[in-house]
Amino acid sequence: MTQDLGPVGGAPATPVAPAVGAASRQTRLARLVTGVLAPPCIGAAALVLVGWRAGGAAGLVSGAVCALFVTVLPYAVVIAGVRAGRWSDRMLTSRSQRVVPILSNIAFAAVGLVHAVATDAPRAVVALVVAAIGTQALLFVINLAWKISFHAGVSAGLGVVLAHELGPAVLPLAVPVVLLVCWARVALREHTLAQVAVGAPVGGGALAALYVLAVGGA
Repeated sequence: MTQDLGPVGGAPATPVAPAVGAASRQTRLARLVTGVLAPPCIGAAALVLVGWRAGGAAGLVSGAVCALFVTVLPYAVVIAGVRAGRWSDRMLTSRSQRVVPILSNIAFAAVGLVHAVATDAPRAVVALVVAAIGTQALLFVINLAWKISFHAGVSAGLGVVLAHELGPAVLPLAVPVVLLVCWARVALREHTLAQVAVGAPVGGGALAALYVLAVGGA
């Protein structure tokens, strides 16, 4: 079998195609992870799950309504902004483009909180909305100076919240998910390693702490 030779000096050609293919597969996987495990997606799922666990069918409805205000409507605002050309992408890669979407998210979540309290939603649902508002406010302030990772923070925080509600057996499942999310954000070059390494404990710690405090005092 003859060896494929390069054009210069008979050197073997560099097999670039397999490397490019591997990089492409890695990028597709990272985009899938960052989309499926985006804060609006896992946030909505957590609200519905926590509501169902706390109040059965009625609690599930309460969680779903709060998810509408905390995740769905804010995400719709982002999509509308992207389609209108105001923002570059749904993940708000540019730090400067995050200000209005985050503030609108907090405003929608505040409406959801009022609705949850007024309708006597399960305290776990109320607590998670409170934690979401507080965490977004904290990360918003940090984002004014530095592009901290919301993906890392929210995934880490929700992992702790679900462990609090469902038991510590959740943690061995949650940790790999958080690591996968952090890898995806870095692989896509939408965050640096430092931004996810700080985002996970800071955002996650804030979300978990606020939830525990709110659910205990609700």
